[in-house]
Amino acid sequence: MTANILTLSDGGRIPAIAYGLGTSHSKNYQEYFGTPKIDTEQVLTEVLKGGYRHVDTAEHYEKDEELAAAISKSGIPRKELYILSKADCNNGLTVDQALTNQLRALNVEYLDAYLIHNPRFAKTDEDLRSKWREMEAAYKSGRVKTIGVSNFTKKQIEAILKTAEIRPTINQFEYHPYEQNGDLIPWLREQKILVSAYSALGPVTRLKPGPLGNIYSDLARKYEVAEEDIALKWILDQGFAVATSGLSLHRLRDYLATDTKFKLTTEEIEKIRTIGLEKKASSFYQMGGVAPN
Repeated sequence: MTANILTLSDGGRIPAIAYGLGTSHSKNYQEYFGTPKIDTEQVLTEVLKGGYRHVDTAEHYEKDEELAAAISKSGIPRKELYILSKADCNNGLTVDQALTNQLRALNVEYLDAYLIHNPRFAKTDEDLRSKWREMEAAYKSGRVKTIGVSNFTKKQIEAILKTAEIRPTINQFEYHPYEQNGDLIPWLREQKILVSAYSALGPVTRLKPGPLGNIYSDLARKYEVAEEDIALKWILDQGFAVATSGLSLHRLRDYLATDTKFKLTTEEIEKIRTIGLEKKASSFYQMGGVAPN
């Protein structure tokens, strides 16, 4: 079983559900939350064999060797995988240098998507536009199939669009009912920029308790699924992509099945959205320029 496929504004196709290598695979996360160390290579190998084809990584995560080994062990051809990565842009490397290093470490010739991880490097709008020109050059080189941004506000994307030759196709950021980011979502729809959400499970995990507790449990009973499935479907049924993680292969396979098992009604999606506005809470507070986790 694999995830549904979404179409980007440039015609590219992207699996809706990604397995992410941030958060729980991060040494800093493990130390801060007291979670156990993860054998990333082994988990990734099992995740790929279990049906995931979209892997969300980043230069900052420092997991390239493990990902390369997992791809090799899985036996899955490169053309069947979707690898999304993010350039740090705050470590002194140009986009070209960062991309060259990561392609070499991953032992691949191209990335399916490449994003600016965070706008924290920029002091001015011209800094954003200059970095975007580097991203455009990476795209023109043929080593990335589509380019985008992560943790960018509407204002920051508007600054890029003023001079962009190639428009960003993706903006990845924390998105769930308790972090709805004002008018960013409808504006991204207008601009045909895909929302890719991380921390989608926040309201049913680390951000509990909250006003949606009973709503999630009632809907989970109605559809005979877990509350985590409801949280993911609230993202997916809006036509967005989502990056999730974890160690339970059973739960991860359920997430893939969730995308086709049931569909929330328009009324249920709106009810979650409205009640979610009663609480403002973020897992990572990265929007607009805070350091990536």
